[in-house]
Amino acid sequence: MARRDLVALAMGSALLLGLYLARAQYCGRGMFGFLLFNTLLAWIPWLLAVALGYAARRGARATAAVLGLAWLAFLPNAPYLLTDFLHLRARPPVPIWYDVLLLGAASLTGMLAGAFSLLRVERVASRAFGAPAARALAVASTVLAGFGIYLGRFERFNSWDLAVRPFTVLTHSLDALRPRALVVTLACAALLLMTAAALDVPAQPSRPKRSR
Repeated sequence: MARRDLVALAMGSALLLGLYLARAQYCGRGMFGFLLFNTLLAWIPWLLAVALGYAARRGARATAAVLGLAWLAFLPNAPYLLTDFLHLRARPPVPIWYDVLLLGAASLTGMLAGAFSLLRVERVASRAFGAPAARALAVASTVLAGFGIYLGRFERFNSWDLAVRPFTVLTHSLDALRPRALVVTLACAALLLMTAAALDVPAQPSRPKRSR
């Protein structure tokens, strides 16, 4: 599973980098450099989920708990890349369809990173607390991630603000409870859950060949 995740994320990141460099070469200036940084941030929850699984297998409960909280804080960074489509507009001489591909590569990579990490944490939680509790945790995590995306895009907070400015984040979170926040939160949560559900397909065991 780790190899599948890594290959998919590496391919998405490589595609994004290739499209970005080709665009810069074509128009003679760099644009959308923030996509590279945001994609780097999207890897963090997956890396934390991998570390969490390793700590759980070693029986390091305290370490696993810290990694779990860090994962939850950084999870919004992965699907957040979807909101970068807000930067899509005509930028001659590059055709707009090219920028759709560029933003699409970043968005897909981010969604995969978030979904892969969610599935990993859900498996760890399932072993520790049972499948029903793990599913509930997964749903709650996506809702919190959706709200984190709203706070990041519209209130301009970062994941590390939870550590350095927790009361400011809490105050703005309470003030942000309005219809737009609800729509963004639930839509992003649903998209992340849908992606995870599509990826969570158990492998079918191969049937032994009948001897004649």
